[in-house]
Amino acid sequence: MMREMVSEDVAAAVTRDIEGEAHSFAANLLMPKRRVLGMVPTHASVSQILAAKHYFKVSAMAMARRAYELGRLSEW
Repeated sequence: MMREMVSEDVAAAVTRDIEGEAHSFAANLLMPKRRVLGMVPTHASVSQILAAKHYFKVSAMAMARRAYELGRLSEW
C-alpha cells in the first residue's frame, strides 16, 4: 500500500516537471526573449501587453506571464 502511494507521488512530480518544461519550450518558441524584450517595455501597460499579444498571436495571459518571467512586469 505504501509503495503504491509513493509511486503515485513520484509519477505526479515527474509529470509536473514535464508539463513545466513543455510550457517553457512553447513560450520560448512563440515569444522569443529578444523580441519580447524589444517590444515590451519595463512596467508595461495593459495596452502594451495587448499589442504584444496580437503581435505574437498568443493569449493575453501567456503574454503577461512571459513578460513577468522576463522582468517586464511586477506582481503588482
